[in-house]
Amino acid sequence: MLARWNMSLETSLSGPDFLRLLLLSLALCHQGSNKLQGPCGKPPLHERCGFPPKGATEKRQLSFRQRRFQMDRHVRAAGMQPVRVLQPAPVLDALPAPINNIREDPSVPIDYVKRDGVATITLNNPAKANILDKPTSDAISEAWIDLWEDRHIRCAIVTGAGDRHFCGGHNLAPRPDLTAEEREYLRTQRIYWPLAGTVHGQRTGVDGRMGDHYPRVWKPVIAAINGWAAGAGLYMLLTSTDIRIASAEHARFKFGLLSQGWIGNGPGPAMLVRQLRYADAMKILLTDEAFDAQEALRVGLVNEVVPHADLMPRAEALARHIVTLPPAAVRMMKEFVIRFGNLPDDQAWHVQNLMNSLLMQTTMDAEEGRAAFNAKRPPDYTGTLRRRGEPWPEPSDDDARRLDEAYRSGEY
Repeated sequence: MLARWNMSLETSLSGPDFLRLLLLSLALCHQGSNKLQGPCGKPPLHERCGFPPKGATEKRQLSFRQRRFQMDRHVRAAGMQPVRVLQPAPVLDALPAPINNIREDPSVPIDYVKRDGVATITLNNPAKANILDKPTSDAISEAWIDLWEDRHIRCAIVTGAGDRHFCGGHNLAPRPDLTAEEREYLRTQRIYWPLAGTVHGQRTGVDGRMGDHYPRVWKPVIAAINGWAAGAGLYMLLTSTDIRIASAEHARFKFGLLSQGWIGNGPGPAMLVRQLRYADAMKILLTDEAFDAQEALRVGLVNEVVPHADLMPRAEALARHIVTLPPAAVRMMKEFVIRFGNLPDDQAWHVQNLMNSLLMQTTMDAEEGRAAFNAKRPPDYTGTLRRRGEPWPEPSDDDARRLDEAYRSGEY
């Protein structure tokens, strides 16, 4: 079957394109095999691409997304640009113990730490203002997916290394392999033929990810703003964070694009006008002036301003508090606000009622919260889901009247 598929490809592809597709097909069919020999006497494909021999690692069922990212890493190592992959998320039917690890890899421009239910993403390129270039965006995206799929993680913190920059924006340095004419061609093409991810909300460029991919992680994200948040750094605050703590000494903010003759490709202006008062948002956008943490607090861009020494302790304290709350209810609250918060009130209320009924009917935390309140004890929220039960029996006439009265009273 593989041979027939390869022959059909040869009729329409040749050269590097065909070779890459052939490598992909071989990798799909022979992942983990130690018998596959490479062309021209090269080492076997599993050695060149990093595949472990069969039986060398513990067998584990992975999701489609996890297999895709692993395959990206293996295949691109054979000739394409590599993608750095974080550890797989736990399988839902066999959750491991909570993870306490620090992922240190100097080739990845972020530090990603998971500890006690909190994931911390630190942009770690202070020499270049913690810019959001493509490698950083790739690493953040993979961390975002990992913290979403890891059910032990209930909250995230995003910050920057050092005390000068939270994130200084995009990488504006031109690529050395592109001419000015080629850059102009690509910018024009983006207008008429945007990447599929830009249209359908999947992984794409930096702006597309911040506008659609990052906000759809329905877990609270706290920003610990340790320095400048400009351009794409301000975008990240607006689109990807829910609670914002700023350093009194070092946090500074700037839209940063209008003064360069742009209005930006990302969702920053629209998000700014939605989150702040119109007059405050327009002053930030139309003057393109920098402002400090106290001004950010005044206009409502941040929640708190604290001394720099207290920045991470305060963010971690908030995260630890969120970890104690019922995880399913927390994630559904964020999803409701982001997905349905702009609906007319009657429609939003209806959706909220449906989501709340789901929580009450399908999670154990809803019962635990009420039981703990009535018993005057601290609740123990686990996020456990209920098993679907048997159909309700039809009540007698007397029971039906009694239940109807209780239902109409709202006291149940």
